[in-house]
Amino acid sequence: MNFLKKYFAWGKKHSFHFIASLALVILFIVFSVQQTMLHHLKTRLNEIPNSITKSEDGIKELIKEENSAMRETIELSYDVLHARVDTVDSAIKPEKKRRELVSKIRNAITENTNRTINIRDLNRIANAVIDYSYEYNFTISQILAQMKTESDFNVKATSSAGAQGLMQIMPATLNYIQYEMSNGLLNLTHGIYIII
Repeated sequence: MNFLKKYFAWGKKHSFHFIASLALVILFIVFSVQQTMLHHLKTRLNEIPNSITKSEDGIKELIKEENSAMRETIELSYDVLHARVDTVDSAIKPEKKRRELVSKIRNAITENTNRTINIRDLNRIANAVIDYSYEYNFTISQILAQMKTESDFNVKATSSAGAQGLMQIMPATLNYIQYEMSNGLLNLTHGIYIII
């Protein structure tokens, strides 16, 4: 009982970690149920006496029924899990989730570079990464890996060939893309050139 009180008190202080751990527990329960059902199915199939001869159609029908029942149970489990995750997710305020994500991205950047980056640039980079990952369905890690490779998170990076910014975009390419795509695919403010 004391453990649960301590766990929920910890959860209030660390809502993101609490929700993540809760989601993992729920996923573990769903996985365990699935494994139990699979074991149950295997056991029932193994219990079919060898001495009883069943027609091929009868065996196929039995497997089909078991398969159908298992599929329905799994679908129900996933629906329940998604409903719970959605409920927990909606309970967290969007601005708080974004602040936590910005903080994690800032930490990831500082842990993966030897350069000193001021907090303003860190925040601008983190916010741009979040915006583009959501808008263009890229993972945050893909964008950060590209930035690390191209510029080592140097906002003012310029290559010997003339490529500029975090993603090392050539000025001619940038001009072409600005001309061809006028629907906001670029963030050109303050030397941060991100292209997805």
